[in-house]
Amino acid sequence: MNTKTILALLAGAVIVVGGLVFYFSQNGDNTVTVSDGTKSANVKVGEATETGTTKSACELLTVEIAQGQLGTGAQVADSPSATVGASTDDVAVTNCLYDTGSEDSSDTVDLLARAAKNSDGQSSNISFFESTKNEATDTDGNAIVPESVSGVGDKAYWNPSFRQLVVLVDNGQYWLNLNVSLASAPTAEQRQPLTIQTAQQIIAGI
Repeated sequence: MNTKTILALLAGAVIVVGGLVFYFSQNGDNTVTVSDGTKSANVKVGEATETGTTKSACELLTVEIAQGQLGTGAQVADSPSATVGASTDDVAVTNCLYDTGSEDSSDTVDLLARAAKNSDGQSSNISFFESTKNEATDTDGNAIVPESVSGVGDKAYWNPSFRQLVVLVDNGQYWLNLNVSLASAPTAEQRQPLTIQTAQQIIAGI
């Protein structure tokens, strides 16, 4: 049901809730005035609730956090183009990649973040978390069951094949995909605690 239909149905309506009578009248700006005879308020119909200021991936993954894994030379590197065109009216998608600043090192910390701009964005992030978990694959494209991780955000799972931690934060306000790639920790078992530690630092700053 679209906004105009809802407005048409509510216009002139009288609804009784808990013994109180509420009157609805349509305005010309996609709002409905709700009144109980003594007080009134304008309510927007058919629009998602704004969730406030969102943070980009590089605001979440600060240089101080990256330095904890990469050392004091950590710097923002050129980010991949995976996020181009990915943002919508409901979700801002950004990426932040740090390296060590040395040509002799391939160590990186990489964060892909989906930040909800409104309540529809939160719902989208929740659905996206579930779908990416249910459709997880290994590096060969074979379906796998990722490992659920407790104590990180609202929900989290670890994909050992890609060495990635995916986290849902603040009821879908953020969907985070974090990768800590260190030559000194080549296996999934070694990288998992480092990635969880970094994720917890990111979440603490939200």
